[in-house]
Amino acid sequence: MDGAIRFLLNGVPRALTTVAPNTSVLSYLRETELLCGTKDGCSTGGCGACTVALAELSEDGLHYRSVNACNLPVTELHGKLLVTIEGLAGKDGRLHPVQAAILRQHGTQCGYCTPGVAMSLFCLNHRKRGNEADDAEVIRSLSGNICRCTGYRPLLAAARDIADGSEDWYLENEHRLAEQLRDHVGATRIVLETEDWRFVASRSLTDVLDELKSNPEATLICGGTASSQSRARTNGRATVVSIADVAELRKVETAVDTIEIGAAVPYEDMLPVFDRTHPDLAALIRRLGCQQTRNRGTLGGAIGQKRLTGDVIAGLLVLGADVVLRSPDDERSVSLDTYNDEPDLRCRTGEVITRIKIPLCGPDEVFRTYKVSIRRDLALPVLTSAYYARVRDGRIQDARIAYSGLNGQTVRLKAFEQAVSGLSPSVGLATDTLDDLAKSIHEYAVDDESSAYARSLAVNLLKRFLAEIAHADQPVQVAAL
Repeated sequence: MDGAIRFLLNGVPRALTTVAPNTSVLSYLRETELLCGTKDGCSTGGCGACTVALAELSEDGLHYRSVNACNLPVTELHGKLLVTIEGLAGKDGRLHPVQAAILRQHGTQCGYCTPGVAMSLFCLNHRKRGNEADDAEVIRSLSGNICRCTGYRPLLAAARDIADGSEDWYLENEHRLAEQLRDHVGATRIVLETEDWRFVASRSLTDVLDELKSNPEATLICGGTASSQSRARTNGRATVVSIADVAELRKVETAVDTIEIGAAVPYEDMLPVFDRTHPDLAALIRRLGCQQTRNRGTLGGAIGQKRLTGDVIAGLLVLGADVVLRSPDDERSVSLDTYNDEPDLRCRTGEVITRIKIPLCGPDEVFRTYKVSIRRDLALPVLTSAYYARVRDGRIQDARIAYSGLNGQTVRLKAFEQAVSGLSPSVGLATDTLDDLAKSIHEYAVDDESSAYARSLAVNLLKRFLAEIAHADQPVQVAAL
């Protein structure tokens, strides 16, 4: 056990013993380290000006992720390498290949967003190991970096112009940095205590459950992208337990008919699996916030919120997902449908969500998700919809339909499900039936123009789903959706 948060900052060891767990990495960098290159833009993870690189140990060295420093608790740095814009240039002052490419392509004007852009491209370059990235990868990497004056053409040109990375100090010294992390971090469990706070982090689920047995009111954090830590009081102090690095919660396992996602698996790490098993769910996740958010956000964090309104909840709901929860004395499994409808069955005091079990679709089952928002990335949905149907002999035998965004809720619309049950998708729904369905949504939405638009979308997206089933050989492609 250790009493300090230990990490490397631009390759230099750091040990924090008195920092409050709700201190953001952005505040720490600017106020304690006086590294002000990382900018404070929105403080909500919505602009990318504060983007930094966070590297963690992996089987083949170090795995780099772009993250927003504004909503990353400083406690989540334990056991990792943090790289800021000040750490990019070589020790002899030579620009990093990413910086040099931005300079050559005139990729900066006011310069406020430039440090965040450079860090996103730095992480992309490390993931590609110096190999050239295609335009789609570059766009995904920059989706969380808003630039208001330069524009993205020179930034895309800079990404294509990055050299092979041979002058990257971090690539050249990766083995040494990994060994330095292992030696510097040491303990797999840390307990940081101050007059106001008690912070615990462990890589063992057993340790977390033992802590919950002693402090059942402790606040659990996993990623920390959605909210700052609330103060759970135990003996007058706030107790916070991080489960982000618990090994048992970072697993993805596929069985014959289900896939199990650990509660602490970042969204980005799920994508290769969902690309194979649930392509529509993968497409929806790629539109969740931005890459910085997906590098930290988790299903456990989304389901653990008081209100289940995340983009992916509707999709998991119609797929029939189950939530598995552990307490120090028991384990239970609850269908997400029940979990959503009955708050008393949600994560209870002293429990932790461990994994989410998602059924695989068979050859006669159809699953689709659609998200409508004001822009593709970094935007809350106007409406997110999800549809599941079993189709046999040309008719829908079973259907589950859910929407997220109606009055801040995620709901299954039973009237919609009943309307399409037994229906031939090629025939579609009668106009009168569609009008009745639109009226049935009123109980879930306030009566204003925005809600009227969402209700109209709900009916039209259902029509789109039926059209896609009827014309499976001609998939609908709507770029704006």
